[in-house]
Amino acid sequence: EGLIRDIRNSFYDILLARANVGVRSESVKQIQSLADQTESKYKAGAVSEFDLISAKVRLANEKPELIRAGNAHLLALENYKRLLNVDDVLFDIEGELKCEPIGTSLDELCKTAIQNRPATKEMEAAVALKEQDLVVARAGYYPSLSGYFLYDGANSYKFVTYGNELEWHWTAGAVVSWNFWDGGLTHGTVVQKKMELAKMRTNLDEFRKGVQLEVKQAYFDMERALETIEAGKGNVTMAGKALEIAGTRLDAGMGTYLEFSDANLALTTAKLTLYSALRDHMNAVARLCYACGVGEKELPAGETNK
Repeated sequence: EGLIRDIRNSFYDILLARANVGVRSESVKQIQSLADQTESKYKAGAVSEFDLISAKVRLANEKPELIRAGNAHLLALENYKRLLNVDDVLFDIEGELKCEPIGTSLDELCKTAIQNRPATKEMEAAVALKEQDLVVARAGYYPSLSGYFLYDGANSYKFVTYGNELEWHWTAGAVVSWNFWDGGLTHGTVVQKKMELAKMRTNLDEFRKGVQLEVKQAYFDMERALETIEAGKGNVTMAGKALEIAGTRLDAGMGTYLEFSDANLALTTAKLTLYSALRDHMNAVARLCYACGVGEKELPAGETNK
């Protein structure tokens, strides 16, 4: 299950890296177009040398970001191959960053996690065995009763293989024993079993708390990512409109290159933030599935309950 979670997270990292490459490519394309227009205007004497140099510097600064995004994408692919152990296999990634809210309350998720985690069941079974060990150890304080029944036959030749026919009869009896003093052996054994049981119960309790904390961390990360996504969608829309206005003002001679450059940077940042939030949400859901011991399809989609 942990490997499945890691593979899913690595897959989402690839989707984010690919989206970042797209954002950076679009940004470079925008700045390249503006730099070409600025150079044409400079040759025509319509803009100053400062505007031309500013455009080229901004383009030069943006290209390394695109290269870094491409390298990050390649590294994400390599990490994914490593997890799948398919280093020599060529494959393509299909998928998209998306948001599917989980319609299960936090309390429900915590209960599901405690019930479904295999380690919880194993530890509960171990505690039950230790409880039985303690019962057996305490039996040394009390008398023991054992009985026996025997059905046998005998002849005049004392069980030889020849002679008269066997005469069959029942023999039954009971034995009661009570060890009044054993040098403290029973007491020591009981104390030891109690300590072992207490330790296992403590470990089980701590494990349950750890599982609940794991669920809560993933759930809160998911909720935080949802809030960021909602804010990011509106921010991308506004930043796109701002860039459109800046481009129109620049073409009309009313705006500056700096205005356009800032608007382009704002749009790029908004998109990267939104994509990162989408990846964070998907990662949180994967961690939540792992913590609850269920598959993603077993977590119903819908409106989240805070």
